[in-house]
Amino acid sequence: MAAVTVRNLPKATHRALKLRAAENGRSTEAEIREILETAVRSEARMKIGSELAAFAQKIGGLEFELPRDAAPVQPAEWNDYLRHQCRFGTDEANRESGGTILT
Repeated sequence: MAAVTVRNLPKATHRALKLRAAENGRSTEAEIREILETAVRSEARMKIGSELAAFAQKIGGLEFELPRDAAPVQPAEWNDYLRHQCRFGTDEANRESGGTILT
């Protein structure tokens, strides 16, 4: 996490922050973090879930009849050596797999 240092903060402001933090049952640092998060959090941002629910409600709801595949999911099979090499993104693993490894 990033750290921020505030210099030359007036004593009265610091006292007010400490009082506000105590009233909210938080440390002064936690209170300052909450103030900053609230200040930069946009209330106008689109929340996709809320927007989709509002859209569905507006048109009278949506019903999806999607049949579920009852077959059990098969786990992926990995070559232990290749998995180790892919984890570190080596050229050797790339040559052996015949593919491209993005690192």
